[in-house]
Amino acid sequence: SLIPDSLYAETSNDNAPIELGMKFFSSVNGYITHIRFYKYVYLGNFTVSLWDVATKTRISTAQVMNSTIGWNTVELPNPVAINANTLYMASYYSATGDYYQKIKYFDSTRTSGYLTAPAGTATEPNGTYRYGSTGFPDQPKNNSIFYVDVVFTTCLAKDIIAPQVSGKLPLRNAENVPVNQPIKAYFSENMAPTTVNNQSFY
Repeated sequence: SLIPDSLYAETSNDNAPIELGMKFFSSVNGYITHIRFYKYVYLGNFTVSLWDVATKTRISTAQVMNSTIGWNTVELPNPVAINANTLYMASYYSATGDYYQKIKYFDSTRTSGYLTAPAGTATEPNGTYRYGSTGFPDQPKNNSIFYVDVVFTTCLAKDIIAPQVSGKLPLRNAENVPVNQPIKAYFSENMAPTTVNNQSFY
C-alpha cells in the first residue's frame, strides 16, 4: 500500500457521481490483489477499478455494497499481474459524490516499498477525476489524493487459479478500428510467451 492510514484529509461532496483515481507503478513485476478506499458516509455502493493508463483500459473491477465507514479493502475477482515500471491507475466510483481528499499531495512523488505514485505534472497529472458514469478519470484536480490505494504482492501464496483474459483491445463491438491497430490482451497473471500465439485467439 502507498497511503498511510493516519493521513489527514478533508471530506468533500460534489453532489454528482464521480470517479476518483491515483496513478502508480511498481519497480518489480507483481500482482494487485485488492483496491482500498476510504469512505466516510454509509450511503451508496462503490465500485473499484484498476486501469492501464497508456490505453485507458479497465483491467479489473469489483463492487462493494453496504461497506463500512473508514478504509475498505476490496478483493479483485482475480489477482492482476502488473509489469515493472508501467503506469497503472486505481480508482473508485462514488455514486453519491462523497469522497476524501488532500489537495497537492501529489506535488511530490510518493514511494512505499516497491510502489511509487509519481508527482503530477502539467501533461501527466496525478489525482484525477471524472463526473458522470464510471470511466477512466482524466481530469486534474490540484494533484490531490483521493484515498484510493492498492494491495501489491510479488508472488501469490499458491497458484491454483487458471489464467484469464482480464481485458482486451479493440473492445467488443468497437467501430471504425484501423486495420493496422495491434490486438492486445491483458491476462490475470504473467504468461509464458511460448504459450501465447496466433492459435490462442479466435
